[in-house]
Amino acid sequence: MVALSQPKLSDPDRQRPTECGDPSKLSTKLAKLKPGYEQLNSDDYQWQLDSNLNQLLVLEVVLIVKSDGTGKFESATPSSHNQLAEKIIQELKFEPTESDCKPVDQLYNLTLTIRSQGN
Repeated sequence: MVALSQPKLSDPDRQRPTECGDPSKLSTKLAKLKPGYEQLNSDDYQWQLDSNLNQLLVLEVVLIVKSDGTGKFESATPSSHNQLAEKIIQELKFEPTESDCKPVDQLYNLTLTIRSQGN
């Protein structure tokens, strides 16, 4: 089972209020996971989790949420789980970041909490 946090900006000083009105004001709407992607079953995606995983594994992931709502993996901590983190990120769907009411690519941090099915 994989639980995901909502994405957080890599640079929190870049957060600005959301205001897409008429006339539109300079604003940013932050990306968020689409409903249904907050928790994923590893069996559904055939991810190979370590069978000896008897405690929670927490991965801090850096990714780009692209303007089309997909994620592009950049890195994970610890890096020993980069391959698994990348596979998970490839399956996610986001509501993209909007800047000045238009979708844009944006760098984010995301926490993945992974536990075996038996825990």
